[in-house]
Amino acid sequence: GHFQFQLRPNVGGGQVDEYWNNLVLGMIGATIEPANMITGVRLVDKLSGPRAANVIRLEVWFTNNDDTTAVQTLKKNVEKCMATRLDGSQGTLPKGETKAHQTPGKSH
Repeated sequence: GHFQFQLRPNVGGGQVDEYWNNLVLGMIGATIEPANMITGVRLVDKLSGPRAANVIRLEVWFTNNDDTTAVQTLKKNVEKCMATRLDGSQGTLPKGETKAHQTPGKSH
């Protein structure tokens, strides 16, 4: 599955950068627990083009979607990581949503 956060242009480029930097550093530093669940992060620019939605979308991809307790823990820790400012204080966080992925040969 994955978590996604859709950011409108009024959020500002500096805030988008801060969220993205926090996600990348949290992932490569394995500081977002449970770190072994994270399989990747993605930034999708949907501001312009044929399929424009006027958003920047940040995604955190993970495994083990069936373990709902671990998924909720991961989501809480991803949100905390994203919202942590350089001075250690907690900033605001955009609303995120969880998306499940189909497993081949398995129906959900």
